[in-house]
Amino acid sequence: MLRNIAAFMVAICLCACVAPAAHATEPFAKVGFYGATWLKFPVGIRNIGMGATGASDVSGFATGYFNPASVAWTDVTTFTGSYENFAISNLGLSLSAFQATSPFPFHSDSTAGAWRFGGSFAFTRFAQHTVDERTIFLPEGTGHTFDPDSWSLSALVASRWDHGIISLSGGAATKYISETLGAGDKNTWAIDLGLIAAASVPVHGGLIRPRLGFSALNLDAGGNYDGREYSIENEQRYGAGLDLETPEVFLWHQSVPGLSVSADYDVIDRETTSDPNYAAGFEVSFVNLLHVRYGHLDNDYTNYGVGVGWDYGRVLFRVDYAHTHPEEFFLREFINLERDTFGGLVGVRW
Repeated sequence: MLRNIAAFMVAICLCACVAPAAHATEPFAKVGFYGATWLKFPVGIRNIGMGATGASDVSGFATGYFNPASVAWTDVTTFTGSYENFAISNLGLSLSAFQATSPFPFHSDSTAGAWRFGGSFAFTRFAQHTVDERTIFLPEGTGHTFDPDSWSLSALVASRWDHGIISLSGGAATKYISETLGAGDKNTWAIDLGLIAAASVPVHGGLIRPRLGFSALNLDAGGNYDGREYSIENEQRYGAGLDLETPEVFLWHQSVPGLSVSADYDVIDRETTSDPNYAAGFEVSFVNLLHVRYGHLDNDYTNYGVGVGWDYGRVLFRVDYAHTHPEEFFLREFINLERDTFGGLVGVRW
């Protein structure tokens, strides 16, 4: 049977969840492992600041990382980028993400029917300094080194159907994942699937929008690497959220809500049992200009963030910051997975 090991620690070592071989008569048989464990680090600076939530995100600026169906709510072509630096300076860990997202067709006024469509292309890279190659039999090192440079390319499509106050969306993403490990490169494919339902209820010039979401992430067919079983850890998310908007005010030639509040809660179900089980967070936005965020990823991490930007109607921009602070002693003192994330986006309505 597979013996689960702390997933975040394994991510640092770039070999995850090592387990004994199934045949007890082969004491030196190679073991299987989970690969691409860096995919569990959240992407999307708004979602990070809200505690790594996002299974029911309909903000219009979602990356689709937690649910591909969320991209169906975009009404503007955006180009986003983020850079996350880990506090473990001697390992040189960093996570970079770049994404282009757009509704289809490009003209926002041509998507006014019951059906809306959106899509995106994204590149994510997890980088680390050169490391010594180690094995289960030579934990002190083999004398060889390698550059564990990992990355993924993804393509996503999503559609949404509106009827009255009800909106239903579905989406799918395909990922091509490449890892450089001690015995060479490992390339594999994975898919994400997701559904979101939301109800936008006007109330005295404002808005109440409850929402529900489900996603199945990193679904792969498994495979072999260096004579061992190789797979990516699958994940399911069940999300619930609520958006509140006050009546609109007129500011800088734009009509925007005076105050907006979003609250999210995700139940997380991963293959291993040592990972966070839930994520929760909220965002408060003032006149669509200043955004303040706070959240928790189980009892392991406290997240907070802030964003500043403005939507001019034709174009928009925003810059964001998020901080992740480990609360669990092991993650804080021995691995130190504290990290800062910086990001920004620009958007155009054609």
